[in-house]
Amino acid sequence: MAGEFVINGATLKCPLCSSSGKLMVSHAQVQMQDTQWATDADKGKANLVFGGVCKKWRKSPPPCASVIAPTKWKRTADSVAVDGRLALLSGSTIKCATGGVPISITNTAQIDIPTDLPDIEENEEEVLEENTPPWMPIAKGEMGVEEVIGDSHNPRVIEYHDAAGYNSSLMGREISDDKRDPWCGSFVYWCLKQSGIPENLLSNTGYRAYSWESWGKGVSEPGYGAIVVLNYSHVGFVAGKKGNSLVVLGGNQKGGDNTTNGKVCYTIADPANVKAYRYPSDYEVTENHYELEEIDTNADADDYDSSHS
Repeated sequence: MAGEFVINGATLKCPLCSSSGKLMVSHAQVQMQDTQWATDADKGKANLVFGGVCKKWRKSPPPCASVIAPTKWKRTADSVAVDGRLALLSGSTIKCATGGVPISITNTAQIDIPTDLPDIEENEEEVLEENTPPWMPIAKGEMGVEEVIGDSHNPRVIEYHDAAGYNSSLMGREISDDKRDPWCGSFVYWCLKQSGIPENLLSNTGYRAYSWESWGKGVSEPGYGAIVVLNYSHVGFVAGKKGNSLVVLGGNQKGGDNTTNGKVCYTIADPANVKAYRYPSDYEVTENHYELEEIDTNADADDYDSSHS
């Protein structure tokens, strides 16, 4: 069967869910475009992550994450095996036994690579590479990960917490993705760890937003990929600018979307509310980092309440 191969972070659509989902690959070790290749083994609740509610119930619809019951992937690449499992394609579908409808893949997460452009000069490639902190593609790949409303919790958010050491052993209780367990700091920690920074060089209380204020090395201006600590106990990454405001990519934000309790998305920040810009101590910051891209986004600003809901 023809189709585009699917990788970690692909976008999912269920006709009964109020929002799109993400495919989180956990089985194959083989990579494409520097991330894991999706296979028919990625069919559990931890793999098909939806933050919305299921519309099948007319009254008090439950969170999708609490009722989703994936079955078996269909329309896979029958002739392509990845770590002994069948690769998923853009046309692959998996039925949810709860809703009785197929879940489809609307975006494979692959990045288009032009084939008709002239060769890029070696020095231009070096500039592009040094201006792209390795944790930023990882953070962007998490966009859309969202809190689950109700008693259930998004396993991806719990994974952020666990990576940062914010767990039941520390707190003496179950950890949630709810208001009592803000996860912006844990998201930053997880992204940096995933980019290859050793844990002994990360903040040992990285789950706390303000712990990043003194971590690594500080810079006086916002640079691309810098960890930005905001004065309403929030932290994220500088992703660009919108006029005179910063565009911040982070977790546990709303960005003006009042239908969510918190997700990985863009938010707008006033530079006057910034307490610190930080980079890893051994990361080389160049002038190119300070040439922030203008981002066309409808995101709005957050505050303490919206980033701790």
